[in-house]
Amino acid sequence: ALIIFIGIVSPYLTPLMQILAGCSAGFVFLAVGLNLKNKKNLAKYSEVLSGTGYAALFISLLCGYGVYNLYDAIFVIFAGIVLLVSAYLISLSTKTLSVPVIALVGGYLTIPLLFDNKLVLAFLLFINAISLIFSLKNKNAAFVNIANLLLTLIIFLICHFSDNINISYPIILWLMYIIYDVLRDKTNATGTSVCYLNYGILTIFSILLCRESFLQPAILFSASSVFYIILSIISRNAKNNLYKFYDVSVITNIWLLIFFSGNLYNSVLFWSFTALILSAFITKFNLKHLADSPTIYYLSAILFAFFTKYDGQYCLYEAYPLIFNPRTILMLIPVATAGYSASLYDKYDKNKRNFYVFL
Repeated sequence: ALIIFIGIVSPYLTPLMQILAGCSAGFVFLAVGLNLKNKKNLAKYSEVLSGTGYAALFISLLCGYGVYNLYDAIFVIFAGIVLLVSAYLISLSTKTLSVPVIALVGGYLTIPLLFDNKLVLAFLLFINAISLIFSLKNKNAAFVNIANLLLTLIIFLICHFSDNINISYPIILWLMYIIYDVLRDKTNATGTSVCYLNYGILTIFSILLCRESFLQPAILFSASSVFYIILSIISRNAKNNLYKFYDVSVITNIWLLIFFSGNLYNSVLFWSFTALILSAFITKFNLKHLADSPTIYYLSAILFAFFTKYDGQYCLYEAYPLIFNPRTILMLIPVATAGYSASLYDKYDKNKRNFYVFL
């Protein structure tokens, strides 16, 4: 009925009056919804009306900026922040989740209308930060973090902000979720699973941001590796098993660092010697949860060595000199290091030793 009424009277209203009418309707819906929360027989309608109110407020905000140009981007950011904060505060007091979810979607719909990258980055960091704080206060809202990161990733892919993004942005994003992981309730199994998914999405996000230059992936994956090492130390001191996941994450980020930071020859070299160092650590400190990691490094090194170019192109073995050719020489590096790893595994794991001998 309200929509029909607005459709009838809107031709007679100025743009400003239309936006004010939409905002007024949003506030009315929100006030009625909050009032019904305390009514036993009508409480189930509270979330619907409150969510509708926030939807009306965000739609009015977006139309005033994107359609009628009544205010600038700074006002949109400020109003969006106020709406998001109020939605999360209302949700914490009423124990509802639909209201912040609707506000979250409204906040992300605001972003494509903004053309200042610095404003967008600041707004995205704020949305992620407030959602993390909300998840710490409400243990049942951990899924909001996943929605945040996925929406952040989608916004970057759609709006192409990754073309000139500062490397500090993903590092700050990593750090925020690391702090959340440290502060969250470790007894909540759902929260732990959500953190694993968060780190997976952050890794994909970081890969998409990597450019061809060496410096950016080197800084990004080095920083994330340091974060995981810190988490692993904290987990060991707390005597929980989460350190195993963090250790594997360190190994994964080092692999990505090598993959994105060097050329083919450097990747083979660093993967081989990293696998050798890992073998030494695993056998000396009995790190069974990392026992398979050198295998992945060695297989990657051998695969890359196999695809070594000769005279600037890929070719079959017949085109190479018999002995002194780049592919054979490069292949000697993983072969030699795998042989030494086999000697390290001799008394630790016979199966792994045999596999490295096979390599």
